[in-house]
Amino acid sequence: MLVDASGKYLFGYDLLIQAVAASKTFNIAVKPLDLQIENKLLASSPDDHPNHIATLLQSSEPQILDDGDSFTLDLLVNQKTGVKIVDLVSVSFDRPNIEDDNPGHCRETSRWMR
Repeated sequence: MLVDASGKYLFGYDLLIQAVAASKTFNIAVKPLDLQIENKLLASSPDDHPNHIATLLQSSEPQILDDGDSFTLDLLVNQKTGVKIVDLVSVSFDRPNIEDDNPGHCRETSRWMR
């Protein structure tokens, strides 16, 4: 979920990660925000929230990542300027691998799978 400074929901999506310990890989799928989750979030939010949370238009193709790999996901793109808001997703069986590989990366936005 992306929220603004006032806590208003701006964008959301579902990230499905299945760790495969035997091969030290991760099966990744990115999907639009589940409608039931969206409704639950909006029902528990203040009245000034919109009736809908922006999300991805379609699911991405599933992919397999190796331990320690990362990928970026374009969330919002300004068509006039080309400026993008992206999410960097890193996966590892060992948390220090993610933190060491991304110096300066905001800890609260990284994803970690055990």
